[in-house]
Amino acid sequence: MIRINSRAELESFLEENHWFEDGYITELNSEVLSDNKLSSVHIRIGYQIAGDYRAGNPRTVREFTIKACGIKLWTYDDKTCFNPEHCMQGIELLDDGMGIQFDIPEIVTLICEELIVNGPFDIESITKPWLSEREYIATIPGREVPLPEEWISWLQKEGFNVSWRFAGSEAKLPEKVSYPDYSGWFLQKTDKVKTTDFGVFFFHVEDKEGRLFLHIENKDSDVDLWFAITKIIAQMPRATILCGNCTFSGEQWIKYLADGTYTV
Repeated sequence: MIRINSRAELESFLEENHWFEDGYITELNSEVLSDNKLSSVHIRIGYQIAGDYRAGNPRTVREFTIKACGIKLWTYDDKTCFNPEHCMQGIELLDDGMGIQFDIPEIVTLICEELIVNGPFDIESITKPWLSEREYIATIPGREVPLPEEWISWLQKEGFNVSWRFAGSEAKLPEKVSYPDYSGWFLQKTDKVKTTDFGVFFFHVEDKEGRLFLHIENKDSDVDLWFAITKIIAQMPRATILCGNCTFSGEQWIKYLADGTYTV
C-alpha cells in the first residue's frame, strides 16, 4: 500500500504506470456519509503488461485498487456513461493539485487530498473479442481485384442501389473509377449521394503477389451496406477478415452476420 499526498507523487505514480494508456477501469464506487457528503471514491484500474490484443490469446493485466479521500470534486454520477470494457486514452494530470481526468468513455474529473493505492496485482486472463462497426481488413488469396461494376452488380443482388464517388463528389460511372487501384474511392447508396460526402471507404486496394488486400472503412454510410460488402467478400473462396481484434474465415463471418456469435 502507498499513500499519495502530493501532485509530484501522483505524477510519479502515473508515469511509472505509463499513464494507464490503453488501460481500463472496471469498478467505480463511492462512500457517502449520513449528511450526504461524499467521503471517498473507490476505483479499480488496470492495463495490459504482457500478451497481445488478439481475441482468445493469453494476456497479463496489472491492476490497482485506489481509494480517494478528502474529495473536492467528483463529476461521476448515475447518469455518467460508464463501460468497464472501454479502452481508455489514459489518465491526465490536471494543472494544479491532486486532480486527474480519465475517460470511461465519458470524461470524469477527480480532485482529492489523498490517494491510497493497493497493488499491483498481476492477473492472467484471456483477451476478450471485440468487433469494430467501422473498419475491417480482408485478404483473399488467388483473387484479382474486382471490377468497379462488379461491386454494383453484387450489391444489387443484395438489395442495394449504389454508386461510386470520391469525397464530396456526385455519383460517378463505374468506368470512371481508377482500376485496379481504387484506393480512396467510396461506395454509397445512390439516394444518399446528394445528402452525404462519403460512404463506404476503400481505404486501400491492392493485388499483392496474387493476394487481394482490402482495407475498408465506414465513413457515413449505413451499417447494413458496410456489412453487405463484407458478406460479399466472405463468400470469396479462402477469404480472411480481420475486424476489431478478431480473425474470421469467410464462413465464420457469414455466421456472425446471421446470429451475432463469434467463438475464439
